[in-house]
Amino acid sequence: MGLTDRVSARYDEEMRMKLKTLFGTILMIGLSSAPGILLAQRQAGPGVPPSDRRMVWVGRDGSVEALAAPPRAYGLPRLSPDGSMIAIEIRDAKYDVYTYEIKSGALTRITTEGINRSPLWTVDGKRLAFSSSKPGPTNLYWKPLAGGEMERLTESENPHGPQSFLPDGSVLSFYEIHTETGRDIWMLPMTGERKPSLFLKTAALEGGAVFSPDGHWIAYVSNDSGRFEIYLKPYPGPGERIQISKEGGAEPMWGKESWELFYRNVAKVMVVKITPGPPVGIGQPQLLFDKKFERSPGSRANFDVTPDGQRLLMVQLVEGK
Repeated sequence: MGLTDRVSARYDEEMRMKLKTLFGTILMIGLSSAPGILLAQRQAGPGVPPSDRRMVWVGRDGSVEALAAPPRAYGLPRLSPDGSMIAIEIRDAKYDVYTYEIKSGALTRITTEGINRSPLWTVDGKRLAFSSSKPGPTNLYWKPLAGGEMERLTESENPHGPQSFLPDGSVLSFYEIHTETGRDIWMLPMTGERKPSLFLKTAALEGGAVFSPDGHWIAYVSNDSGRFEIYLKPYPGPGERIQISKEGGAEPMWGKESWELFYRNVAKVMVVKITPGPPVGIGQPQLLFDKKFERSPGSRANFDVTPDGQRLLMVQLVEGK
């Protein structure tokens, strides 16, 4: 090991210990080529005590209606295609994926081995895709809800996380965290050899890639301007991107029937009306409400939207906690 390697290793270990004090166990540390960006992947541990949160329906006016599910350390909820269930991650001693049946209140654990996060329904509602550290680096897996084993979808030393399925289910967008380029957007075909292809890679951080209702556009977040903003880019391309947010934005999510793009700017929830075209029409960002709900730990939205765009499924800290 050379001097540079020893210094780098010592730096990583010292930084890992500092971050562990604040955030719990750190699995990976790296420097992005984007100025001032440190990349770290976090694992649940004693330094990350679970907080009591609840799942809530939020109206477009900000009105809140709590679901009957007991308070847990919920995150990244996703409505099933038929609207009857919610897939969600829960952090106890570690992260695992669960489903919650809205009518009966049944909460079912789907994963057990490794650290499992960011659940995403397939378009037919029969499987859940998610990220998992089984048996090593965090890559993409999926699992049938009717029973069966987890199946690995990607294999890389770099962490992966699922973002969105193309409306016909043929492609899965996902992010990859890379020590040189930060967070990049990739596409995984769900048929054939399932060989991933790069969609967007720059020195900035990109992510939160969600397909439009017709599959012809990708909404995503990038900080290449110096702050995070929401952009729209043709899929599969070519074509120039269009900026959607005006004063910062993160966590994009579509209203699948309403053709509205929702996003967050800190505590503000914004919405933009999109007209499919051609040419595509972009409305002005409108404020729905400014209210505190739990934000995403990354680029993926920590909320979902009903198809008609009338209610948002969000996560809220229990009062007094």
